[in-house]
Amino acid sequence: MRGSKKDGFCNEVKYLINLDIEREIQYNKLKAILIARKSNTKQPHEPWQNFLISDSRKRIETTFSQISSMFPKRIHAVTVDGFLMKVILFIFVFTINEKFL
Repeated sequence: MRGSKKDGFCNEVKYLINLDIEREIQYNKLKAILIARKSNTKQPHEPWQNFLISDSRKRIETTFSQISSMFPKRIHAVTVDGFLMKVILFIFVFTINEKFL
């Protein structure tokens, strides 16, 4: 049973891949996006980093739920460009409502 939860192989590989990606981002001095780690991780974040991660995650989730509440049940679009135009306009209207109303 390769990759099952019993032997932990799959979880260990995911953990190592995530750490490799984080090291690569830091090495190349790319703008790093902090990713929330589990509480039992071997390399936990600093407490201030955990606060920033949870605060930004909550802000993103709230904004996304506000935008999705403005969407109709269905978006009828014939082409991909039409669909993208409608989505962009919904986000634009959301931004105007948040800033000016």
